[in-house]
Order: sequence, then C-alpha cells, then structure tokens
Amino acid sequence: GQVRETIERELGKPMAELFASFDDVALAAASLAQVHRATLHDGRDVAVKVQYPGIDRILETDLRNIAILVKILARIEKNFDFRIMMRELNKDMPRELDFELEGRSSERVAKDLAHRHDIRIPKVHWAETRRRVLTTEFIEATKISDIEALLAEGIDPNQVALIMTEAYCEQILVHGFFHADPHPGNIMVRAAAG
Repeated sequence: GQVRETIERELGKPMAELFASFDDVALAAASLAQVHRATLHDGRDVAVKVQYPGIDRILETDLRNIAILVKILARIEKNFDFRIMMRELNKDMPRELDFELEGRSSERVAKDLAHRHDIRIPKVHWAETRRRVLTTEFIEATKISDIEALLAEGIDPNQVALIMTEAYCEQILVHGFFHADPHPGNIMVRAAAG
C-alpha cells in the first residue's frame, strides 16, 4: 500500500531489508501521519510514524486559503494585524512536516530530562528515519487519558499529573524548549519498575 511505498521511497530500501515484520494495521492515526508497529532484524520492537502521501500539498492549499481569508479579515478588522498570524503559520507548518527535526527535538527533550527517572522518551532509530518517516523504540504503555486502565494497573492519576506538571515546568522555565503537542495520544504511562 501507500504506507509501504512511502517508507521504501524515503529510506531507499525494500521493506524486507528494513524490517523483519511490519504491521499494516495502524496503531494510531493523526492529521499528518499514522503509526505502525514493526520489528527490526535485530529483534527490537519499533514504532514507525509515516506521513500521509501528498499531505504537504494539502497543507500548502490550506495555507493559501487561510491567506485569502486573512486578507478579507484585514479589510474588515483594521485594528488587528493578521499578517503576524500568517507569518507564524507559514514558518511552523513546514517544520511540522519534517520528522528528522521532530527526532532531533525529541532527543533534545530526552537530554534535558535525562536526570528524571520517571520520564522516558523513546529512542530514535536514525537508520530508519527520514523527513517523512520517523522510527523510534516501541514502548508498551497506557494512554494517559485512560484513567480506568491506569487505576487497574495500580497507577495513581494524581501522581501522573504531578510528574507531568513538574516536567512541563522544567521544560519551559529551565530549558526553554518543550514538547509542544501534549495530546493524550502522545503521552503514555507505565507503572514504575520494582
């Protein structure tokens, strides 16, 4: 399918060379990409995030349409400069589509929080990562929003909230660099070992 084609095109190798196994059913899907579970030839489990084909062209069209809307709004509302908003959108959108940048950002946050034993950020597998494909270690865990499952595993949601608050405060106030998409699908929880 298209997912396999994207991976092979980006990584320049056939799927059989890249992965020992690859689950074609997506684990998760978001607006720009979907995530698949796979196994490397050395036996390590990985999560492979693959950008939807043509999403860059769709976003370009969206941005052009927003720009037209902004020009109309600027005529109606003279006191607000909407061009600032457009500049930010045009600057940030290409970054959203660059998974190599996402991988580097992930490593930076991991380094900043390396002293914390209650936070784990999946390692990036750079040999299987490109602009449209991001491969990281696969970590079995529960979605942060699944309170019932957390309680069933003996995890205190209040403790989770405290860890998250401390981690975000540190990222913002100490390092000035933070995880900018705290969507429940992006944050998982595991019981502490031992």
